[in-house]
Amino acid sequence: MVALCTFVNSQSSVAEQASGDPLHDRIVSVGKLLNDSSVARQVESSDLEAATDLHQKARTKYAHAIALNEAGDVDAAASSLSEVVTLMYAAAGAAHKKDVATDKTDRDFRNRRASVDALLVAYQHISEEKGVEAQHEALRDDIAAGLGRADALAAAGETAEARIRLDHEYERVKIAIEGLRDGDTLVRELHFDSKEDEYLYELDRNETHKMLVSVLLADKLSDDRIKEKVLLLVSSAHELRINAELQAQDGHFEKAIETLEKSTKELVKAIRGAGVYIPG
Repeated sequence: MVALCTFVNSQSSVAEQASGDPLHDRIVSVGKLLNDSSVARQVESSDLEAATDLHQKARTKYAHAIALNEAGDVDAAASSLSEVVTLMYAAAGAAHKKDVATDKTDRDFRNRRASVDALLVAYQHISEEKGVEAQHEALRDDIAAGLGRADALAAAGETAEARIRLDHEYERVKIAIEGLRDGDTLVRELHFDSKEDEYLYELDRNETHKMLVSVLLADKLSDDRIKEKVLLLVSSAHELRINAELQAQDGHFEKAIETLEKSTKELVKAIRGAGVYIPG
């Protein structure tokens, strides 16, 4: 391969130094496409075997075109040069597809990683609501450690293994959230210094469930039937929350608490209606 590349480069250099006919100019321009263009750099920077193989075929075909021209077979030389161009752009296309696939893989990993982070925050909130934060601390730490391993694999370029680990931790935290239940309702024995404090607690709880809707249902909204049902419930929850905030602004915290609880129940219905159980 080294000898062939040296031959191709030397022939291209010789062609550049000569002055001549249109075929000579074509040889020069195709040589630049093959060796010195942005297309060539894109292909050479790709470690994709298909792109590398096509580039090598283009080099071989280019050397053949020069040999044909030197032998006086200009028509065959011109035809070979056209094949070189076709091969080069096929190689660039293969390299580009690989780049696009890599970008999508990285983007999907980042999105899933953000979802797991959001779920961990929600998991902590819900365990606090149930008063069992200490019992779940070890599991949260273990999931966080698993995420660290996924990040390390991704940084090392082991994207497939990183995604497997990440999906495993995603399922673990989802199951942990679903397991935080006492029957159908979340049991809370909390004491507040004032109704305003209780309102602020309910506001935070409502915000947590809004986040859960976004995270837990992200993969389910492609179903139009589920999406329509979820949007109706989320819209209802949003209106109730606005009413609660207005009630709180007027100092009617007890009414605001009741309204916020209704809003949160609508969000719980949305999540459960999409087939995901959470305590609520």
